[in-house]
Amino acid sequence: MLRKLTELSPEDGVRLMAVYRESNSENAAWFAPDAPTPEEGLRRTEAGFLAWLREDFLPRKENTLWVWEEDGIFLSALRLTELDGFLWLEALETRPDRRGQGCGERLLRALAAELSQAGGACVRSCVSKKNRPSLALHKKAGFTVERDPGWDFGTGEEDAGSLGMLRHIPRKRRSARPSRAGRSLYSAFTRNCRAVCRLSRSELPKEALLRKGRGSSG
Repeated sequence: MLRKLTELSPEDGVRLMAVYRESNSENAAWFAPDAPTPEEGLRRTEAGFLAWLREDFLPRKENTLWVWEEDGIFLSALRLTELDGFLWLEALETRPDRRGQGCGERLLRALAAELSQAGGACVRSCVSKKNRPSLALHKKAGFTVERDPGWDFGTGEEDAGSLGMLRHIPRKRRSARPSRAGRSLYSAFTRNCRAVCRLSRSELPKEALLRKGRGSSG
């Protein structure tokens, strides 16, 4: 199911870091260059990432963190930031042991349904040209290439090795089928109309004749 995280409990933090384990391991050389072991580098990187999410990202009203959860396990996650007229999507990732099973697609489609229900949105993302699985996932979920090279709105810089992706999510249309109460009201209205139509013109009230003469349908 789709979950919007407004805060991170210790348990949710552990589950979220399982999603980002691969990227955190790759980033450890940057964020923890003096770590004595790869394991310690990963631990420090995860601790810094969680601190940033809790203290900087989540407290800002324009930011949201979304995950796809099944059986109590976070399978995929992403971040959204509301910018000038659109939503910036980043950090879309799936647990390494659950890739190729449609988890990311389920997250994107559920999020699109949520945004559609909320009134629609324009969503942009920047994806590396080398990341073919992510590009395929974006296209499968309805994104198209907006620009080449892409523009990273997170850093405010053009990224020559990426593509700018875009998806317009329309507002969900309301059902044209009336509610039960509406159908009952309509039935009563039509019965009254038929009864009025059976009256002779001379029996109609003066106001009704005037409204009829003006072409009113009310």
